[in-house]
Order: sequence, then structure tokens, then C-alpha cells
Amino acid sequence: GIPACRLQQRGREAEGREPGDGIIAITYGEMYGGLKARCELVVEDEMPGRALSVRAGLIVGPHDYSDRFTYWVRRVAEGGEVLAPGESDRCVQYVDVRDLADWLVHMAETGQTGTFNATGPACRVTMEELLRAFREASGSDASFTWVSEHFLKNANVVGWTELPLWLPKEDNIVNFFSVDCSKAIRSGLGFRPLLETARDTLVWNKTQKRELSAGLNRVLETELLRAWHQIL
Repeated sequence: GIPACRLQQRGREAEGREPGDGIIAITYGEMYGGLKARCELVVEDEMPGRALSVRAGLIVGPHDYSDRFTYWVRRVAEGGEVLAPGESDRCVQYVDVRDLADWLVHMAETGQTGTFNATGPACRVTMEELLRAFREASGSDASFTWVSEHFLKNANVVGWTELPLWLPKEDNIVNFFSVDCSKAIRSGLGFRPLLETARDTLVWNKTQKRELSAGLNRVLETELLRAWHQIL
């Protein structure tokens, strides 16, 4: 979705940063793509023809402290009216960390090289199907109220962080959730059932005593839902 000229510019900016500049996952922001591309080039330069570059999508499952997937699992498990963002039939992509790890080990052990997109699942999954699976996994009474992107944008709700797995169309992030992973699938990348990932994530989350690092707090969610119902 990012024009090649902008990606190249960000790559040059990233290349100019020194290791001591304090660039970490939280702070590199728009340089992410440039940094990743440069890293791939460096690896290929150092090990020509022997490099394996994996472009993973949203990695989910137990021990995921980004909480982008965990937020939804936990929120749906709590039940009640759940604010669901945007269109219910939009596609989402994710990969269970255990499936990704198994495949990476396989690729390394068999000496595979090249560049692979690695996310999933193999079949199309909508946001509504995802949330319904979370409800089945938890056995909760959750109901889903689909709130328009226009309303959420006007309310200054931040996609991907306050509402994980939601990226407003007008942000022009083209094809973020429609990545072609057929090459990785042909090379052995497999996917466990969504229900298994959801249940295991929920079990792990119940052992956590910390605040989530992503998602709406319940007070804001309630206020947004109240405001949404008033304009319907």
C-alpha cells in the first residue's frame, strides 16, 4: 500500500540512523517498512542465495503482549454489548505464533531460501466470523454492535491500537488484510483451528494480572456505544 518511492525514502532515513539513536519497536513508526526492507537487503548481501526472509502478518496466540488479538478474545469473553468496528464482512488475517514457529523451524531445517509472506489463515475469515468464534470459545453472551468507520474517525478512535484489527479504509492502507501467502502455504505453513487459538489465548490471558496494552477501556466503549445509539 506504500508507494515504492516513499518506502525507499524511509529506507534511506532508516539507514542513516545510528544504533545508539534509541530506535525501538515503539518509536520507529513510519520507518518500520524501510528498516525491514534494509534488513532483508543486508542479510541477502551477506549471505547471497542463502537467505530466508519471512514477512509475517499479525502474530497472535498465548504470550502475545501486543494484545491486539488478546483484547478481542478477552472483551468478548466478558460478554454484554461489544463495540465492533466498521464493516462486519471485511477480511482479517493473522497467524498463530506456534504455527509460524513450526513452519520457520521446518524451513530452516530443510534449508529453504527466498522471500515469503507468512500470515493466514488459508481460507477467508471476516471480522464477524472472528468475533463469533471468540464468543463460542468463551461461551459468553456477547452481542456485537457494528459502528461505522465515519463515526469512529469523528470520535478520534485510533485504529489498530484502541480498536485492534481495524484500519479505516480512508487511511489508504491498501490490501493490509489480503496478503497472498500461497507460496508459504505450498512450503508447509499450516494453520490450527481459530477456536483452538482463541481458547488457548483466553486460558493464558486468565493468568495475567496486567492491564492490556491495546483496546478500548470499558468506560470509553460505553460512551461510544451510547452516542452511536443516539444517532441511529
